[in-house]
Order: sequence, then C-alpha cells, then structure tokens
Amino acid sequence: MWMAVLSAMVSAFRKGFALSQGTLAIDLGSSSTLVGWQAAPGSPGEVLALAPLSRSTSDASIPSLVSPSGGSRWLLGQQVIEAGSEAECLRDFKALLGQSNAPTAAEQAAEALLQGIWQRLPQTIQPQRLVLTAPVQGFAGYRRWLQRWAESLAIDEVALVDEPTAAALGAGLSPGSLVLVLDIGAGTTDLALVRLEGGEGRAMPMAQLLRFAGRSLAERPGQQQRTAKVLGKAGISLGGRMIDRWWAKALGAPEPAPQAWLNAAEALKCALSETTSAQVVLESEAGPRPLQGSRRELNNVLDAAGLE
Repeated sequence: MWMAVLSAMVSAFRKGFALSQGTLAIDLGSSSTLVGWQAAPGSPGEVLALAPLSRSTSDASIPSLVSPSGGSRWLLGQQVIEAGSEAECLRDFKALLGQSNAPTAAEQAAEALLQGIWQRLPQTIQPQRLVLTAPVQGFAGYRRWLQRWAESLAIDEVALVDEPTAAALGAGLSPGSLVLVLDIGAGTTDLALVRLEGGEGRAMPMAQLLRFAGRSLAERPGQQQRTAKVLGKAGISLGGRMIDRWWAKALGAPEPAPQAWLNAAEALKCALSETTSAQVVLESEAGPRPLQGSRRELNNVLDAAGLE
C-alpha cells in the first residue's frame, strides 16, 4: 500500500515541476568524490551537495568511504564517519579498479558508492548524459569496469575522460597544450607530463563514449581510446595520509594514530595552507579538546621527512 502511495507522490511531483535535463559528472577520488551538474551546454556548472553522503551543505565533497551495514545495505560517505565506522570501512579502493586482479571488494565498494550517489540525486534533475573521470594508467581496465556498472542506468549517453585532460580542460587550456600535472592523492603522488589531444588541425579533446543513444559503444573496434598522451611520468608512494600520520605523531598522537587524530591532523594541515597558525577540535575518546599547530611546525615535520 505504502509503495503505491509513494509512487503516486513521485508521479505528482514530476507532473507539477519541470525536470531540469543536462549533464552529470562524477569524479571518483581515492579520498573524496565530487558530483557536478550542468543544465545546458555553456551554462554555469554546479557542485551538488547530496545529503547524507556529502560532508555538509557547505562542503559538497563526499568521503570515498564504504562500510557494510548488514545484509545488502551500505553506509556511504559521511554516513560512515557519523556512525563511527571509519576504522573498519573500505577506503582507497579506487587505485585497485580496472586491474586484472582487482579484489571483488574494491569493485563492490566503488559500485555501492556510485549507486548511492545516483539514487540520491535531486528529483528536480534528469541526467541525459553521464561523464566520469579515469586515470590514464589502467584506463582500458577502468573503462571496462565502468561500462559494466553503467549498464543498469537509464541514461542515453555515458562518457569517460582521462583525469589529466579533465584537469587541463577545467583550467581552460587549449587542445595540443603541453601540461605538467601534479596529482597529490591520499596514498601516492604522481607527476605526469602530458600533451592534450587535438590542435594543429586535429579534433578537439573529447571524452570516449561508452554509450550513445542508449547503445553500448565501448567495445566497438573502430573507436579509438582517447586520452592525453603521457610523455613522461614519475611517482612515489607518498600521499596526504602519510603526511597526516607524520603530523599527528608530531602533535602527540599515540602510535598507531587513531582515526580521530588523523582526522584532526588533516584538518589542521588544511587550515595551515591558508594561515600561519590554526586550531581544530580533536574528538578523542576522552572528549573534545583543542589541537593547535603552526605552519613552521608542519614545515619542520616535512623537512625531517626529506620533503624540503
């Protein structure tokens, strides 16, 4: 009975309000995920805050965290943090996607997060096309995984764009540009020198279509893989979380640092990017207490680790 009532309410809502059609973009990150919406080509885009997944109404980013919650239910994003389930949740699964030996748990976690985002989109919008980002390395495997996930979506167009191209286009760079992309992630830092597709009479940079007019195009033999051309790259297993651990230890955290300490260290680190000294609240088991630090102290920690 209640399902029929709910269905009638949704139908009435859609008849009473015009749906906004446009493009939905999802940038799945190792530590945070962002969802963007553009109603029409050339119109201003916006970042969507999706309760209860986003950190807050003022911070639309979604923590890339997934935790089983009994049966087929999942806690997603900010829900994991508010439930105090960070210690046992699934995180950092993006780096495993698209690999030939990718753990099933990593794919399930990513699919649960993306599906949760899709289900919580505002009822006033109706995506006609979906654009997703993917790393250049492992692009083909990542594409196949996304294609499988997107099969269940009722949407006409699905496209994939590599992350360096997305970053460069977002910065307003022209096709054919030579770009040095520095990607500081949660677990790794990558430096890539790339040239955008296009320029010199060639086609503009474009995303690779996975579906068009409701038909799958991902496995068509005539479709070339479109990514930025990587001219050189270097990477180290050092990211934001490692710095948070060093910083938390310097601030007095026990070892291994509890998640509450890592969260406070990260918040303080971010605050010090804008000011020379800052204070945040450490939500410890003994209760909340202030945690202070200065940019000079943080620089000393980085210097001691060899990051001069």
